Amino acid sequence: FTGKEKQFYAKNITTNKDELFDSKLLRDASVKAKTHSSPSQRITKSRYPEIIKNIALIYNQLGDSQKALESMREARLENPDDLNLILTEANVNYEMGNIEKFKTLLEYATKLDPENSELQYNLGVIASDVNDFENAEKYYKRAIELNPDYVNAYINLAALILTKEESIIEEMNNLGMSNADYARYDELKIERNKLYMQAIPFLESALNVDPSNYQAAKTLSNIFSAVGDSQNAKKYRDLADSLVNKPKIVNKPKNAEKSYEDRLCECAYNKGPTDKECLDLWTKYEKKTGKQGDDLECVIEAMMGKG
Repeated sequence: FTGKEKQFYAKNITTNKDELFDSKLLRDASVKAKTHSSPSQRITKSRYPEIIKNIALIYNQLGDSQKALESMREARLENPDDLNLILTEANVNYEMGNIEKFKTLLEYATKLDPENSELQYNLGVIASDVNDFENAEKYYKRAIELNPDYVNAYINLAALILTKEESIIEEMNNLGMSNADYARYDELKIERNKLYMQAIPFLESALNVDPSNYQAAKTLSNIFSAVGDSQNAKKYRDLADSLVNKPKIVNKPKNAEKSYEDRLCECAYNKGPTDKECLDLWTKYEKKTGKQGDDLECVIEAMMGKG
């Protein structure tokens, strides 16, 4: 099964635009009635790579990572530069602990999509995890350059700076009581405060984008308290406290989205996802919600014969 299907088009005489018909019969009838002209047909894009991708994800969830990777390789044979397939294979490798392969695939993905801020951010996370702080900073800043509203990139940049204080604090705690030790303590305190001042702009930028970010507010409160700025310490402490106590607003799902999802799941379970009725519902669900139908758990299970 590839998911390919024929679609029947004809040009509307009034609007001079191509229109899609539900069947060849309806299209031909409209042409015969002279409301339409120039009949044509097109073949939709194959869903095979997406199906294989989801099979790979299921294998991975079941703990069979080897079969997951084999499925991904099969899918990429048909679409070697499909960004979604590359990223899925990268994630499977990450979950298997193949960090080097994960990094290689992400770097390849950034060449295909150099303007993708999320890819740059993920490379920053990888670099940070292996203590490659110089490259981590470069990737986070590139992510922000591409997307100035990337809150997590600001937060991680601040965290990257603050990790440097660990060695400073450790040395401070190991100092003795001599005059030389007191002098060294003062020097280290100045170094630590410089780090804090470097981190502040990134945390404030995160709050400018997301005023409800508790992590940024709490960290700023702690930093200003450490540098002796009681006014700003209180300001951000109050903000953090208000965010903790703020009631959460739960958005209710839209009835139309829920309706299409339920109908698609019911059809996939009862008739199989390749049934024409199911494929029609699949298309309507994606158009209505902007989501991928093959990401629905019920559809994935039906593909695997678990429905």
